[in-house]
Amino acid sequence: MVKFGWAFNLDPYQTILQVIWAIGWSMIALAGLVWLPLPMVGLFGAAMIASHNLFDGITAGPLFRGTPRVFVGTLRDCLVSFLHQFNPPIIYPVIPWIGVIAVGYALGPVLRLEPARRRRALISLGAALCIGFLLVRGLNGYGDPQPWAHQRSSLFTAMSFLNTSKYPPSLDYLLMTLGPILLLLAAAAKLRGPLASALAVFGRVPFFFYVLHIYLIHAAALALGIWTGIGVEPLLTVWPRFPTSFGIPLAGVYLAWLLVLVALYPACRWFARVKAARRDWWVGYL
Repeated sequence: MVKFGWAFNLDPYQTILQVIWAIGWSMIALAGLVWLPLPMVGLFGAAMIASHNLFDGITAGPLFRGTPRVFVGTLRDCLVSFLHQFNPPIIYPVIPWIGVIAVGYALGPVLRLEPARRRRALISLGAALCIGFLLVRGLNGYGDPQPWAHQRSSLFTAMSFLNTSKYPPSLDYLLMTLGPILLLLAAAAKLRGPLASALAVFGRVPFFFYVLHIYLIHAAALALGIWTGIGVEPLLTVWPRFPTSFGIPLAGVYLAWLLVLVALYPACRWFARVKAARRDWWVGYL
């Protein structure tokens, strides 16, 4: 279902293994980790996040070559790609996502604290991660395979500083994203009114929203292809294979993001009500 949304075709060679793939393997790993004491689960996850960049020097060869694609990877190539290296069709290796899932699981009791204590804990942890990012990234010796460098202006130097690796997510990337997320989570607890209600709707049906938004943005890409003269055929594939000439300015991307949220809100609100009314086991997974 997810694969077809990304590619709009059934070609098995155009499968990309990314978000749902990584979450699935992480949940399988977590099924074993939950037997450990909760602090151990958190320490395991934090250790994986902090240490996985030590293995950046271990690389794999390509898994496929040619058209039609022929599998050429060795067992070592498969293992390194599965665990730690962006190597299509593996877009999201499972490390350090297993660590992120483990840390999130260990954070659960904090979210069940009474509001004032929860807010203090989230602010303290979020601030610590943000400070950790500034320190680790500033030293420029560990934490990301792509070091930052001074550029022709302060703005571009700042952009280089923030240009961390997501595939797989480096220590720097996770510090600079998880830290602000925890701070936003602490602030969001005080939100009230229509905005808070709308955000809560998306939060109640995350997987449902995720699947729908893939189909909607791919359909929008086809419409844009027709409008710009590129056509539909070049876009009936996964996004890394889109023509290099295809795209819109950054401002248009933000506008598209906002329009997708608005367009999917009614469907998400409907399904949130379905989830609240029904007790079928499978509904909870969406």
